[in-house]
Amino acid sequence: MVLSDKKVAVGIDIGGTAIKIAVVSTQGLVSKVNILHSGSFNEPYSLLDAVYQESMIFIRKYSRTHDVAGVGVGLPGPLNVFEERIYGMPNMEGWENIAVGFELSQRFGYPVKILNDTDAAGLGEYHYGNAKGNRYFVILSLGTGIGSAVIVNGRVWHGAYGISPEAGHIPISIDGPECGCGAKGHLESFLCAKQVVTRVINDIKAGIPTSIDLEIWESEGFPVKTVFDYAARQDTAALREVNRYAGYLGRGLAAIAALLNPPYVYISGSVANAWDMLASETLRIFGTSCIFPHRSFMKISPSALEGCGGVLGAASLILYYEKDSYILSNLDAGVDSEC
Repeated sequence: MVLSDKKVAVGIDIGGTAIKIAVVSTQGLVSKVNILHSGSFNEPYSLLDAVYQESMIFIRKYSRTHDVAGVGVGLPGPLNVFEERIYGMPNMEGWENIAVGFELSQRFGYPVKILNDTDAAGLGEYHYGNAKGNRYFVILSLGTGIGSAVIVNGRVWHGAYGISPEAGHIPISIDGPECGCGAKGHLESFLCAKQVVTRVINDIKAGIPTSIDLEIWESEGFPVKTVFDYAARQDTAALREVNRYAGYLGRGLAAIAALLNPPYVYISGSVANAWDMLASETLRIFGTSCIFPHRSFMKISPSALEGCGGVLGAASLILYYEKDSYILSNLDAGVDSEC
């Protein structure tokens, strides 16, 4: 494939909280990143319409000076890339069995490729971030929910039926909070934004000292960033939650190490900005929970892409890959998905 600075793609990262849209080349971001709020839409088709309209503003502008090659889209939740269909989103309602690829292709009239949002972030890290040159790594995205991706030689590894691994749904407790998928005790059920907020509120109501004003926090929509901001100021309740969060994260990373033994894990998503605060306790719990020698070999570090990995990776589907060559599945190894 011939790569050109004039060739660009629209990258779209649809998340449970925000939708990010930008124009990308092989060198990185060409445009600013426009942000829509996911909560502004109460059903899938109005969201897809808004994404189309916002993206077309970019396409009309940049098609004058660049070759717009297509649109790449990252979506949270399990999906089938071969059918370009999403099975549902744990943290957004109404997305069951939506043919997103078809819907957007009909709107745009450009080639459209879709991928799980964390898979897209993994490809973004591979082509533009800290993972350049790393042939095998895992990316763990921490935000509204928890996502994961396994990247092998610049391709996203999928199992049967074109579905990517979901580390957020590894059970780490027999019981526990209910996950967005309906099960209990999953890693995501302990690390998702909703549970972080719930635990802090419960601590404050139980009398744990804090400077957080619950009325103001509620009026702001309970952003998780508030917890980490107050922890940086040594707030007792916030620090208590950060240490608790780090403990769950360390156990989840130990499970990833035991199962996949990757040499690198990159932390992405909104919580990645707080890695310096989380690192010490996370690595301590990881070390005590992980078998030797995995704990010695696996390096854990934050993404360098400051929240843009999903947009960059989504666009890379168009810029770097022919058809569905970005997928490495069990079918490539001759494994029958019907077995």
